[in-house]
Amino acid sequence: NVRFVVMNNVFATNLALHVRFDIKGSTLGRTASANERKKGLRAIYKDLDMVAMQTKLRMGPDRKRAFLKQIRSDCHLLMGLKIMDYSLLI
Repeated sequence: NVRFVVMNNVFATNLALHVRFDIKGSTLGRTASANERKKGLRAIYKDLDMVAMQTKLRMGPDRKRAFLKQIRSDCHLLMGLKIMDYSLLI
């Protein structure tokens, strides 16, 4: 069986993006390569880069609650489908 999940590109925006992260919740090999870093504002960083850059998500309590609720819902769906691989694009 092959399943596809199609989502909108959240980076398709007219807003200036200063940094992007692809978060998987792992630290093993989770840093952007030297070639990726050379892309400047187009670079996509990873989990350990986010820690090293001391980047934090700032949101109010209502948005935080909604965000965590969505993450839990997504995790339950993925567990039900027995899918382990995921990414959170920030």
